[in-house]
Amino acid sequence: MNKKERDPYWDIIKGIGILSIVIGHIATGVLHNFVYTYHLAVFYFVAIYFYDEKKYGDKPYKYFGNRLRGVWFKYVVYCWLVIFFHNFFARYNFFTGIPPYGINEYLVEFLNTLLLKHTELFLSAVWFISTLVIANGIFAVIMFVSRRISKAFSNNTNIKYLSIITATIICGVTGVYLTANQLELEYHSHTVFLIIPLCTLGYLYRLLIKNTKLLKKFSKWYIALPMCIMSSLFLLFISKKGLQIELAKGLIINGYMFYIVTTVGIIFCLSLAQLLVKIPIVNFIFSTLGKHSFAIMALHFVAIKSVDVIYSYFINETNPEIIGQWIISYPGKLFASYLIAGIVLPVIFSILFDYINDLIQEKIIKQNKKHYLIDKTGETYEK
Repeated sequence: MNKKERDPYWDIIKGIGILSIVIGHIATGVLHNFVYTYHLAVFYFVAIYFYDEKKYGDKPYKYFGNRLRGVWFKYVVYCWLVIFFHNFFARYNFFTGIPPYGINEYLVEFLNTLLLKHTELFLSAVWFISTLVIANGIFAVIMFVSRRISKAFSNNTNIKYLSIITATIICGVTGVYLTANQLELEYHSHTVFLIIPLCTLGYLYRLLIKNTKLLKKFSKWYIALPMCIMSSLFLLFISKKGLQIELAKGLIINGYMFYIVTTVGIIFCLSLAQLLVKIPIVNFIFSTLGKHSFAIMALHFVAIKSVDVIYSYFINETNPEIIGQWIISYPGKLFASYLIAGIVLPVIFSILFDYINDLIQEKIIKQNKKHYLIDKTGETYEK
């Protein structure tokens, strides 16, 4: 199949994000706090950076549908795969305190997955997927309404931007209030309101580099390097202070600091990617991680705990409480093994998955072509 050529720069940014997610789940202390300042924020930012206003500005439902379609199938496949092996994981001490599933439990988990919900421990990280889709939908509605308001004022673009910023502020304030007061909504929607400003930031950044020469200047190493260093030092300072951002637990420091820290974190990723893109082998590694970030998000917990189970077998450890400790059983000892397994194994699976999916799609296309003829005028007739 012919695929649209991807820009490695943006794949590298996603690669930085997904690598940071894996690191965050196996690290402690300052390193843990550091990567958590940006590792999810950058995905929301990148998603709306690629929002096509000309195509979807007046069709928010179509944009939401396309975003949902883009992740739903993979979400279901990966989740069903992990859920299917739940009893295997329980039997071999991948976790403790969670009983094996019966037929009814399996049925509930499989069906809930169709609705982007589940309770499977090893799928804890994919809560992020539903928030990303919902955030995309909300931003598309904000854009649609803002464009309509702009048209009422003779297509005044300033009115449109004012409307977008106003709606963004309302969403942000709502999200901060809900999160600060531990008012949790379904599908982590309280988090969705919180991160809408990060989505808008991606949209505004796209406008900025489209209408200026900022990106060309930003790509210069002598600009990217100091920006990377300054932003990383700021994040390091925040991390050493013990100030934590962990959206899954509702930790956001406080309202204004959350947005300052995550924005600096996004700048760190953007500038670091500008440096990594210039090194061929590093470019390849990080862009590969970015291309397969979904699989890493969904499968890295299973891969990491596989290291614990295998290592325990070789050292004759039989205590289920030690083997199945969440998230890792041997902190500080197997960090490199956790990191490699948590990245490499999901990437291998994702490559195989994409290969099989491409073969199926090609076969479907070929079969469809056999049933139609196209004449010289371009008209299509069924055989």
